[in-house]
Amino acid sequence: MHLQEDLAELRETMSGFPAVDAHTASKRIDPAEIYFPKAHARALDPDRSLVIGNRGMGKSYWASALVNPETREKIAAALPASRLAGHQVDIVFGFAEGEGNVGISRDQLANLLDTGAPVETIWRAVTLPAIAALSGQPVPADLAVRLQWARDQPTIIRDILRNGDAELAQRRGRLMFVFDQLEQLSDDFERRRHLIQGILRLALAYKSLTRIAVATP
Repeated sequence: MHLQEDLAELRETMSGFPAVDAHTASKRIDPAEIYFPKAHARALDPDRSLVIGNRGMGKSYWASALVNPETREKIAAALPASRLAGHQVDIVFGFAEGEGNVGISRDQLANLLDTGAPVETIWRAVTLPAIAALSGQPVPADLAVRLQWARDQPTIIRDILRNGDAELAQRRGRLMFVFDQLEQLSDDFERRRHLIQGILRLALAYKSLTRIAVATP
């Protein structure tokens, strides 16, 4: 057996890998360079709301791959257990990158929290435009205005959610909101915990819908 020699060669090879920064949502993923570990397939299932993994395990990488239609198609073909194949799945970011402002920036979040806005309502307001667009219902473009509007018009919001869900069912489609890099939500631990709880409550609330979901690594 040459186990020790093999391990030494493997370590030497790995030490030559280029040093790269952690993946962020703005980095383009080349579909030709994706490696598809079968063990990750279940984490990419659209029905999975919560993905648990240590830092550096590839959660942000896969989140970006899912949001991009080209790489999502590659995942569906390479990993059947992901259950992405055979479905029209649209996946968008609800939050990623902190000040990169993918979905909403941490400064916007801080300002809205300072007004006393409930965190679940903030996240619901973030997701509303994509849902309302399914049935052509208009919503305020400005996030702060949309947040207050969502608080004042619960019946209209309910109709937007139901109509969007029904439209997706007719198309046999799915819509998923991915909330990534949650450590960047805020530098304040309690505020960050509060925001994460709001995301989880929104994910639970959207469980009543058949075609719209929230996922967070």
